[in-house]
Amino acid sequence: MDPGRKPLSQREWEILRLVAEGRSQREVATTVHMPQSAVALAVSQINRKLGLRDEEP
Repeated sequence: MDPGRKPLSQREWEILRLVAEGRSQREVATTVHMPQSAVALAVSQINRKLGLRDEEP
């Protein structure tokens, strides 16, 4: 890992796992009891931490 990058939190790992399983952001939000907008923000943060680009809508 790049020393300047922050590691993923436990919650971010959980969200990443659910997204990797093919769950929609709505399904992830229901599973982790978070608003869908918070899941979308978390996915963006995960992508940034991993050095990936966000999907275009």
